[in-house]
Amino acid sequence: MRPIAFDEMNAWLEFTPLHAIQIHPTGIALSPFVIPTLQRVDLINFEHSNEIFNKIEEALFEYIDIHFGIVTRKIQSDYFENGYAYIRNATRATVFSERHFDLEHPDIHLANLLLRVLGTIRGIDHVLQYYHVFPKLRTALRAIFLELVTSSCQLQTDSSLFTEKNITRLNLPLNHALVDILHLAQLDLGLSEKKAQTQMGELLDFYRYLAGTLIAKPALVTLHAVEHLIFAEISHPITKKLDRQKTLFSSAFSPNLAEKNFFTALPMAFQNALKAFQSPICQNHSALSAQLRRYIPMGIKNGFLVNFIAIHPATQKIIYNHHFLRCGSPVFVGHGESEASIEPYTDDNLRQLHDYVRRFLGEDKTIHFTALLTRSLINADSQRDIVRRTKRVLKQSTDHFSNIPINHEGTFLGTSIAKIIREHDDYVAYFVLPLQRQKRAQEATSVAQLTLSMTDVILLLFCASGQDRTGLIVAMLMIRLFAMVCQQHTIPMTVEQATERYLCGGNPAFIASFSCPGSMGIKPQTNPAIFPKHIGTSVFSRISKTNKKSAISNKVALSHIEKRFVPDFKTVFMTQLTLYLALSAGPFGGLLIFQSYQLRNQKRRMVHACLDALSHSQSLLDCKDAIKKLAEAHQASLLAKRQSFFFRHIRDGRLGKIIETIEKNTPIMQQPV
Repeated sequence: MRPIAFDEMNAWLEFTPLHAIQIHPTGIALSPFVIPTLQRVDLINFEHSNEIFNKIEEALFEYIDIHFGIVTRKIQSDYFENGYAYIRNATRATVFSERHFDLEHPDIHLANLLLRVLGTIRGIDHVLQYYHVFPKLRTALRAIFLELVTSSCQLQTDSSLFTEKNITRLNLPLNHALVDILHLAQLDLGLSEKKAQTQMGELLDFYRYLAGTLIAKPALVTLHAVEHLIFAEISHPITKKLDRQKTLFSSAFSPNLAEKNFFTALPMAFQNALKAFQSPICQNHSALSAQLRRYIPMGIKNGFLVNFIAIHPATQKIIYNHHFLRCGSPVFVGHGESEASIEPYTDDNLRQLHDYVRRFLGEDKTIHFTALLTRSLINADSQRDIVRRTKRVLKQSTDHFSNIPINHEGTFLGTSIAKIIREHDDYVAYFVLPLQRQKRAQEATSVAQLTLSMTDVILLLFCASGQDRTGLIVAMLMIRLFAMVCQQHTIPMTVEQATERYLCGGNPAFIASFSCPGSMGIKPQTNPAIFPKHIGTSVFSRISKTNKKSAISNKVALSHIEKRFVPDFKTVFMTQLTLYLALSAGPFGGLLIFQSYQLRNQKRRMVHACLDALSHSQSLLDCKDAIKKLAEAHQASLLAKRQSFFFRHIRDGRLGKIIETIEKNTPIMQQPV
């Protein structure tokens, strides 16, 4: 990769906000950021929806950062492997003593909600397009998002209503509307009745996790300025897959039926979604989010090569330039694969890291795998298995492995430090008592910093997700480097001052959800109370917990999962009419579905029985034939009379006139104002 040009970086420093900033009663108005984007394109009828979804995501990122005095813009440059980067100019970021916002302000909650919904809708939209089912459901999907944006902008204008609680309340009905769309498209098949509520929420999240593979993943650049020095933290996403990885992954979709694998172990609804994303996942520019570690064994998840650069503008010289790696678990932690079948995936994932280092640096290096995992039987994510499986594969290589558990439980356990570190002259052993999380975190940071000083070894920090524990140690490492470089160039800088300067840029919180936007910040339980409280609010946030599970009511979930039955004719007729009118109502289809699905559970349960009739009906005659086939499956006597009654209405044109009237009088969708 070519070295970065000073003129290029200097241009980034001149960035100013793209959107006008307006103040609402409690903060910064959202509408100037998202509404112009929506008004430039008719989202409802726009064929290339992914393009407009990208623009909305960019606007929301800019909106979040502007609260902290950070100017964010997406650029195109051949310096970055995938051709794009988000540049975050934090050289004029608001200092903590003057800030009016933190990560839990209602503005930030709202923007993160929109990012999460955008990801889910983008994923569902892709699958609907892939399977070519019920095209008007895509219209409904986009209409729901437009309605949410409009309602969100209106909510901001009333300070008495614009609260975290009211923003959170948007989640449940919104998720129910999305579940209804999946139900209509038969994309919720195979879910367990006993686990209906949990699996419905997980399914919505699964679509959001997969949606990140639909774009060329940009790099992330955060710029800082300290007196006469400019610092750049550049996180290059690790996205290029090996040919062997793609082959092994693709073969899982046509398995020997006698064998179980990660794909066949999933419920059918998850299989249908994953199959639609098979091609995007294998693209060399698509990134895999941390959450996919439970579903996909192939590829590094949430992986970045971080390049920390310090430049002296007067001489235009790079005075500090170091690299290290960070990622989530390189080991699959889901179901369906045996120990023997997981090993080739793990081996390929580690080779993927080496391949990226070789291409980026022009030479291969041994990697010091520094895990931050707890080897116990009771923790989540099978962290004990991650450690064991990683070490097993590394025995066949020249790489090194350390494990330094930094959470509460981990402080009761010992560390495992690689021989190359233990035998280094500058290594200092730590004696950590149980619950001394700050000291254990300092130990992990010291090991990381020592690895950076080695010329033939590159550091890799990882935990289960690569977000929270990894993000914490990366932040602590960057603070030390910040202070060290400043002191080496006659700038007085204590660790406390470096902490405030570095965290003003907000990079630890931003990158935590960069691979799967909408859950910004590091989880509060990761906080070892090492940062001052007023600064910690820029790193740790309850919003980060929203990447866990989408809220779904048990009643709604069960209404979709209950055993399918063939309903009586009246129910078929009434529900067909309701759905046909809703989905024929043009751009208002989504809103009508949202409202009309407050029907009784009986009518909700019969949707699948008449879905085929609706999805394949191009005319009333087709609809009649489909209903006739449905009726033939039942006892003929009573149904035949009802069938005749229905056909008579079609013959007399009464149903046709109703539909014709609806289609002629459908109002044109107004863009939000």
